[in-house]
Amino acid sequence: SGAPGMSSAIRVGATTSWNTSPPIYVIDGVVLDKRAFDQLSMNEISDISVLKDVAAASIYGSRSSNGVILITTKSGVPGKPLVQINSSYSFEKPTFDDEVVSDYDSHILNNVYWQKQTGTNWFGEDEIEMFEELGYSTNYLEYLYRNPTSKSTALSVSGGTKNIQFYLGGSFDKNTGFLDNMDFSKYNIRAKVTASLTKNLEIGLNISTDGSHRHQFNSPTTDVREWYGKLKYLFY
Repeated sequence: SGAPGMSSAIRVGATTSWNTSPPIYVIDGVVLDKRAFDQLSMNEISDISVLKDVAAASIYGSRSSNGVILITTKSGVPGKPLVQINSSYSFEKPTFDDEVVSDYDSHILNNVYWQKQTGTNWFGEDEIEMFEELGYSTNYLEYLYRNPTSKSTALSVSGGTKNIQFYLGGSFDKNTGFLDNMDFSKYNIRAKVTASLTKNLEIGLNISTDGSHRHQFNSPTTDVREWYGKLKYLFY
């Protein structure tokens, strides 16, 4: 859609006209929705696997007809406390910019158009000469366009003993769009504790919370891909 933070559709196998439902998402053994999957940070994921066809149906039934995506988040391991910090920053930049027609050439082209349509010039000779002397060549879109950026920071602490392991982690991500007043941010926090009470009995606690915020200028749709084209042809 061109908007920061918008996720992509995931398909497992072919999509048919009579069955367009998405795959189901199982995070740490709990069946959740696509939003919960999108809120995960890549820094807290330990393993991702996919089930399809008979393997998926045998466990999750008919609702898994389009596959199952299994996600396992990180857990603590025996040893001294391990602190991990991950931070990244990236930006996107067009590989090339379109060349802008100068104001002088633009007015000449306008006159050529109006000559064919009405037989008269839209701009007078004195106006054409003024633009030729001033030599304006303004790229208005350049003032509006911003290179999209992505920032991500994650912090985790894990460790434990042979019988008790723990993991605590959190992350914050922020993405900006190609125009001002267009950004998306999200955070999540996860805490896991696993305890082996006996040789054959193990209990665990898995708590998580997350949140997100989308900021965008007033627009009738979240699909902003067409805005670039509109601004380009409006201002060039």
